[in-house]
Amino acid sequence: MKNTIIAILICITALPVMAQHQGRQGEGRRMNPEEFTNRMEQFITQKADLTTEEAKAFVPIYSEFKDKQREIQRKIMKLKQIPADNTSADFEKTVMEIASLDKEAAALETVYYKRLCKAVPARKVYRVIIAVDNFHRQMLKDFNSKGQRSRGPKTNPASKE
Repeated sequence: MKNTIIAILICITALPVMAQHQGRQGEGRRMNPEEFTNRMEQFITQKADLTTEEAKAFVPIYSEFKDKQREIQRKIMKLKQIPADNTSADFEKTVMEIASLDKEAAALETVYYKRLCKAVPARKVYRVIIAVDNFHRQMLKDFNSKGQRSRGPKTNPASKE
């Protein structure tokens, strides 16, 4: 009798936990890069009023540009992870490399902007730039509203009294 009551209590307390877990299965799922790219392309196409032909011409160039831009950013991030025991000369060299990569990124933007303007009108390239910004804002808003990875406000553990 005692064991039956305990088993029933365990089932009753576990039921709400299981129901919450089942309800959140879709929320905790991470979006893969292909899904993210597809959603962004659809959003851009719609918000920038790109026709099917314009989208076919625009998207490959834009994807190539973003890939090259990401590669430059990876190099910059790698350079910023320097050990603290480096000499001033090492730091100066690293700063110069980062500055060089920044210039390369700016030149890349200019080259690809011209290529994109050949594929679609400049007005639509501008609309795409605005649409990409809005897409990222919307994704962050959705991400935060679902409570994913919510850690609360940052606090400094050393400041606790």
